[in-house]
This record gives sequence, structure tokens and C-alpha cells, in this order.
Amino acid sequence: MAATLKLVRVADFVSDVDTTDLLSTSGFYLSDWVEQVIPEGEDSVVETISLRSVASNDDGLATLFQGLYTKFTQVGQAKDRAERYQIYLRDQLTAETAARRAIVLSIRGENGMGLHSFLVATHHKTKFNLAIERGHWEADTFTSQTPANISGVGGLADTYAVTGTPAAVPGDLSARLRLLSFVPHAGSGAISEIWWGFRTARHCTLANWFGLWQLELGTAGTDTALATDATASPGGGGNTKLQCNFDTVEAMASRVTLTPYQLSNSNYADLRGTYQIVARLRVDSGYICQVKIGYGLPSGSFTYRDPITVDSTSNLDYDLGQITLPAGGPSSPYYSTMKSSTIDLQAQLYSGTQDNGKYLHMDCLQAVPVDEGYGHLSGGAGVQGLVLIDALGRIEAYDGTDLTNTLETRGTNPKNCVVPPGLGKIIVVAQQAAISVLADAVDLDYNFHPRYRGPRGGG
Repeated sequence: MAATLKLVRVADFVSDVDTTDLLSTSGFYLSDWVEQVIPEGEDSVVETISLRSVASNDDGLATLFQGLYTKFTQVGQAKDRAERYQIYLRDQLTAETAARRAIVLSIRGENGMGLHSFLVATHHKTKFNLAIERGHWEADTFTSQTPANISGVGGLADTYAVTGTPAAVPGDLSARLRLLSFVPHAGSGAISEIWWGFRTARHCTLANWFGLWQLELGTAGTDTALATDATASPGGGGNTKLQCNFDTVEAMASRVTLTPYQLSNSNYADLRGTYQIVARLRVDSGYICQVKIGYGLPSGSFTYRDPITVDSTSNLDYDLGQITLPAGGPSSPYYSTMKSSTIDLQAQLYSGTQDNGKYLHMDCLQAVPVDEGYGHLSGGAGVQGLVLIDALGRIEAYDGTDLTNTLETRGTNPKNCVVPPGLGKIIVVAQQAAISVLADAVDLDYNFHPRYRGPRGGG
């Protein structure tokens, strides 16, 4: 295989528009380049690439320089919102199996020799130094995954490197997610909102992890009791839920507490992580409630998120905000507070008159991991939704294949639009515009570029 070092104008989903070769086939010869490794937690690094330029005359040198200067212009233009293409540095060692590329964020240049010097004037040879700020190396080609029929109520699917075959996602960094598309699975309603997150073995034994947390496994609080409900997610003794009638206390109070140990007394330690908590709730007609979530230790202080308003008389998914387990913060494996960490779900009757025949219905919590890759989309007609993330971190989201309407991406951070390397699972929460239905499911199609700190070899 031939070595490659090029500046390439290209975009996701299309072939190269044009290239500038920095090796020995176009008048440039690589003199020196010491690749750096981007530190953990950072997204770019500045490197110097030293080139030797050889031409048959001065006009030939000018032509070489002008080719580079065009890339300078294109790097700047790539940041324009209307621009379609970006500039990448593509590299491949002589015997490296596959090429890799890195987005070029900025580029500067300087002549390494005086253009009126004897060597340049006589032999038309000179030096040229490039200072390039680049992002992480990523595979030049993408990997696609299409998990299907994932339950909209905390459903799980394996991530994989080859379609249909569970295997480790390649790379030694989280892969760049460039597209995620969802459609309702056959027989499901029009899905208009979706949360997704990834989980690997970083925090857990993967086979022991789950993100559907049944509230009835916890401890019922003030004015709260267990009830059966055919529309509730299976858990506890079947299709059960907790319901609160505000019989004695209408003000904000604890209605249920839940610990990882109650969720799984054998695998509670595997629930460590930071989660976006999506609760499946509803109220009876005439009630409007406010609900908030907190987490902490039973004898210590709790951190509470802002309350949200629950006014739907149909089961609906409500985003309650983030929590972190263990609640006590970072701890050693031996001195861990996972067993005693407590989630507190509080509620108040915000509007309506207390009535023993009316309730706030609390089905389950759906814990969507945010620390290994996360996103959220909402709005649209529910036929198909898709989100695009380019290498510069710009997000676009659309409703349907005809791209006639945009979707809301509240809470979706480009830095979180990644797929973690290694074996993993994806969890999904999905619902229709005004109801969460147990039988609803989604089909996903997402693709990504695996990323690397250095040469990718055959990965």
C-alpha cells in the first residue's frame, strides 16, 4: 500500500471533491512531521508539517503555493453555516491497512526560506511549513448499525461493529456519530420523540445492566400505594405502578424512594453512572401535578432538579433531569455508596381538589446514560426523524425523508453525539406526541466514524 498524506475537501455521504497531495507526487516532499496525541478531554491539537517544494521555475513554485492557499481559504469557508464541505488531513502509513483522517480546524503557513535567496532563485527549491490545528483521527469510512424493534419503554439493543453481528465497536476513542435515524416499527404509532444513550462495560458488567427502573420496587411514600394497571410496564408483581392521591399532604413531599439495591440486590453496583431520567407518568382528569427528582444518601442532603408539570391523562414520558450514582460522588470500589444511594421522587398537587378517587400515576423511571453518548429528538409527524452531526460539531435534525421540517434537539450536545468503543448497548425511550404506549417500538439506523489517537492499523 502506498503512503498517503493529503489535504482533502470532502463531506459526509459524498466522495472527495478535490485533494492536495503533501508527499512526493505533486511537487511537495514531506520533510518532517511529528504527530501528537490529543490529551484526554481535549478535541484538537496543533502540529507543524514541514515540506520541501521543488518546481521547474518560479511560476511553478507559485502554482504549488496557490494550491495550498486554496485550502487555507476552504478551511475558513468550512465554518460558514451554508458551506457543504470541510477540509480533512488524510494519512496512511506505507503498510497501514486503512486510511484515517482528521478535520482541519485552522491552518497557517510560512515560507521556510527567503524567496529571493540563491537556492530558490537558481534551483526553484524551498521549504514551506504548515501549522495545522486538527481534530481526532477517524476512520475514512463509516460503520452502520440498524437495530430494529426496540421497545419504546426503556428498550435495549446491542451495539456492533458489523451489521447484525454483536462485536466491539473499533477504535480507542468514542466514535463520531454522523447520523441517527428512527422510524416506528411495524404496527407502532407515530413516534415523535426519542431519547437514546449508550452503555459499555466501563461502569458495569454489561450483562447485569438495565435502564428500566420499576418504581414499585422502591418504598412508597406519603399518600402512595401499589396498584395494578394493564397500561403500566411489567415489573414487580406484573403490570403494576404506584399511585398517589394526595389524601393527607397536597404540598411537595416524597412519594417514592428507590435505591439501586432495591432494583437489583445482586447487581446494584452495575447501575453506576450519570443518567437522564425519563419518568412515565399520568394524572386523572382534574389534576395537574408537579414532580421533581432528587438523589442523595439517606442520612445526608439531596440534590433536586427543577420540578416539571404533569398534566397528561395518558401515560407520557417526562424528562426529570440528570442524576449520578453513587450519590456520594467518586469513591473506591471498596468504599462505595451505591447500595445506600437513594433516588427520591417528590410530587405536589398543583391544581385540582384532593379526591380519593383521583391519582398521580407513577409507572417507571427510564435511565438513559449520558456519560458515554446521548441524544434527544422531539417534534414532527412521527413517520421518520433524523439527526445529522458534522465533524465541526454542528447539529441538524429533520422530520421525514423530505426534510421539510426541523426537529427539536433540546439537551443534545455535539460532544455527546458519539458511540463508545468496545462492546455496548443502546437504550431507547420513544413515544408518540401525546401518549407512551407499551407496544410501541422503533427501528434505528445510525452510522459513525470510529476514532483513534494515532495510526488505526487494520481497525
